[in-house]
Amino acid sequence: HQVTAISPPDQYVDRVKSLGCNYIPLVTLHQISKNPIRDLFLYRELKQIFRLINPDLIFLFTPKANIYGGMAAGKLGLDFINTINGLGYTFQTNSILSFLVKKLYRIGLKNSTKVFFQNKDDKAFFIQKKIIKENKTNKYRRTMKQMPFL
Repeated sequence: HQVTAISPPDQYVDRVKSLGCNYIPLVTLHQISKNPIRDLFLYRELKQIFRLINPDLIFLFTPKANIYGGMAAGKLGLDFINTINGLGYTFQTNSILSFLVKKLYRIGLKNSTKVFFQNKDDKAFFIQKKIIKENKTNKYRRTMKQMPFL
């Protein structure tokens, strides 16, 4: 398989390339920005890149990639898998921002092939809030105590 990494340029690009991966710089991603115009540009950039490389499968990892990458991949009919690392402070309030982020996640994850959660509570939250259907999520088979290598 040919792997292509898409991310903002950083100190890890050379390491990614040394592993034999293609690399495409993502110029419009600003993780902490709450500017919807910037996010629209991110969506458009991801859609253009996905259309250009026409991947067999896309793995998305960060919140904005999960949302806007999911929207772009879904619009193009591409298969994608999301990883939810943690929900952060946005989900701990009942603010307008929290409401909007939940709606955006629902749209971004709608066409996902699979959604992997690194935390059972986050998975339960997404299911309870009807952001994702349980049949699209990972199953937990082991507890941390059952993993002797940790």
